[in-house]
Amino acid sequence: MTAASTEEKRAAISEAAIKMFARKGYHGTRIADIAREAKVSYGLVYHYFKSKEEIVTFLFQRKWDLLVGVIDSIQREEVGFERQVEAVTSFLIESYRLNPELIEALVMEITRNGKFIKGRNLRLLEKALSGMESMVRSGQARGEVRTGIDPKVVSYAF
Repeated sequence: MTAASTEEKRAAISEAAIKMFARKGYHGTRIADIAREAKVSYGLVYHYFKSKEEIVTFLFQRKWDLLVGVIDSIQREEVGFERQVEAVTSFLIESYRLNPELIEALVMEITRNGKFIKGRNLRLLEKALSGMESMVRSGQARGEVRTGIDPKVVSYAF
């Protein structure tokens, strides 16, 4: 099996998992559901992922890596706070527009489940929040954001 076909199968399984998690929830989804949706055999899912938890971790890390990269990129731009928040918001809205099932699965099923918010996943979440917090602090330093606002609270609210 070539590297390209391996990645294609992983991607098909991942996309199927997103759809199933969005439809049935994490706990209601079985590996058999994912295999059926991906149009692959049950055993093939286990060839690429050891468990349903590993699929969730793969999805979480892939998508949060992307968000952290976007936040880092926006922070490097020499634009004001309003433009930075607009850019992050646009990215999030466009992500939802392109793949609402993914966002639903990530927010409703994965991020809210403490079981998955540990290790590298926790560090990614903290890095995204830290990036938003840094944007607020920079905005405060430039006088664009009131200083009485707690940057950490804003990052969590966002």
